[in-house]
Amino acid sequence: MGLVALVALVVWGLAWLGAFTRIDLALHDWFARVADARRGDRPSRLLIADVSSARAESWQHDLPGGRRDLATLVTALARGGAQAIVVDVPLEVGGGHDDELAAAMLRAGNVVLRAQLTSPRPTEYALTLLPADLSRAAAGSGFALWPADLDGVVRRMATALPHVQASSLAEAAANVAGAAVPAGGGRGRTERGRTMLLNWAGPPGRGFAVQRCERLTPADMAHRIVVVGVADVTRGGYTTPLARCLRPDWLDRRPAYMSSPELLANAIESVMSGRSRHEVGLLGLAVLLVLGAAAGYAASQGERPLVSALAVPAILAFYVGLAAVLDGGELAWLPVAAPMAAMLLCAVSGASARAASRAARLVAEAEAAERERHRLVELDTAKRAVLATIVHDLRNPVTVIKGQALTLLADPEMRLGPRVHDEFLRGISVQCDRLTHTVEDLLDVDPDRSINLLVSPVDVAAVVRRVSESYSLQSRRHALRLEVEELGEVLLDESRFERILANLVSNAVKYSPKGGVVTVGLSGDPARASFCLSVRDEGIGMRPDQVERLFGLFVRVLDDPRDIPGVGVGLHSVQRLVKAHGGRLEVTSAPGQGSEFRCWLPWRTVELDHPPSLDRPPVGG
Repeated sequence: MGLVALVALVVWGLAWLGAFTRIDLALHDWFARVADARRGDRPSRLLIADVSSARAESWQHDLPGGRRDLATLVTALARGGAQAIVVDVPLEVGGGHDDELAAAMLRAGNVVLRAQLTSPRPTEYALTLLPADLSRAAAGSGFALWPADLDGVVRRMATALPHVQASSLAEAAANVAGAAVPAGGGRGRTERGRTMLLNWAGPPGRGFAVQRCERLTPADMAHRIVVVGVADVTRGGYTTPLARCLRPDWLDRRPAYMSSPELLANAIESVMSGRSRHEVGLLGLAVLLVLGAAAGYAASQGERPLVSALAVPAILAFYVGLAAVLDGGELAWLPVAAPMAAMLLCAVSGASARAASRAARLVAEAEAAERERHRLVELDTAKRAVLATIVHDLRNPVTVIKGQALTLLADPEMRLGPRVHDEFLRGISVQCDRLTHTVEDLLDVDPDRSINLLVSPVDVAAVVRRVSESYSLQSRRHALRLEVEELGEVLLDESRFERILANLVSNAVKYSPKGGVVTVGLSGDPARASFCLSVRDEGIGMRPDQVERLFGLFVRVLDDPRDIPGVGVGLHSVQRLVKAHGGRLEVTSAPGQGSEFRCWLPWRTVELDHPPSLDRPPVGG
């Protein structure tokens, strides 16, 4: 114990001589972060109304319309129910519209103005008087001075200055808001006057709500003290003890500046709370270290009754001193009669709570891991099913292509006749198109893959007839009917348009297993500058809940997907291609009555100066 007392005495002496001034400041900042950084989530009565630098300058120097603009803002804040309006912009000179501003301030009755403070000499200050009309109309006024310490960090506000007969702006605002301001100014004294250490509502940008003046609503400002000023710190600001709390990288030593309105809001809240933080310094830390060492020593000597009896007041004093430092200098006295058993009970209950929390966290992690395992199993099953379907869809066209190609190779003299050769070549071309469309649909599965359209003039009616004719040869059970209007040449991506039509016709054939009529329609709507491509079948149809899930990726809406093969990417690809063209896709379906898909696409013609017309007769197929 003697060694501990000697070390404490040496540290005390060094701190008394001022050898560790910067260490004292660093300790103060550390305690401020511990005590105040957690207060940013608490509700506050203060609101910062942000204005632009140009707007504030027009108020300050009375540029054309500046004071009238401020009068309009004061009226709006007063009507919104603001408890006090603090203008953190010094109004240096009188202006032509000061009478309008004074009238607005008198109607509000709670406007506090900032007076301009000048320093003719390093240790002297002078206050520039406000214009007479504004001074009489203001409910209060005061100066704002934030003395920085040796390291350039602002930790306090000036509450009184020599030869200056005015209060600080924070105290004036607290008075107008109806708060009881403690007498005597601050606790610290400098050659400049009295100062008060500030309590902080949180790191820069987090302590108070900041809202642009143009976006304020009555709900934002009602029953609040509104500080009006420039919250932009791009041109500079103040460095505070909490300046580096916003930096995500601890290697970044640049300060996060605090704006003047936010600094003023912290000062107002410090004055209204009635709490003034004490200077902590190395002396306070030395006392806490001594008490902590004594408590630890006493706790380790529990078999000695006298030492155990001394442990109770030592530990009690340690925690009282720690609570005093972390609570802004006001001693939060613990009950003097609190026994050591209460401390031990708190420690045991805390350990039990931590153990229970850890157990609950482990159980939650185990459940999450089990859910993830099930999800991965389902994904693996789905992947296998999709791969099997894809292989099936790719193998069928390849088989047809190979069979027809071998037949043509075995008949070089064309004994089967030109018609058979032409039919086989067209069949090979159709199957190659099917392979291309399938591959393109699979590539469209990637949502990050952009769709780049190659737009050119396309005769859409000719494309519809060509694609429909190729599918009419594949199934003898289906009758393909065309209801096509001649629309002329339309600007779109021909290959993507063919894929849209091919997918819709293929789906119509696939989901009409018993056959029937598949109707492909093409019509224009000049009023809406769009045309419609429709495909209607007489197949199995769908329920409304199935239609809602129809365009999902790898989604098969059938009750038993094994009845009809497919991957579940065709309609997803159709929807993406239609949206890429700037169109929309509509579906009408009913169980047992078939389905109809309608693609509305923009009708952009080559001659953009002439609107599309329907003076040509429709051609039916």
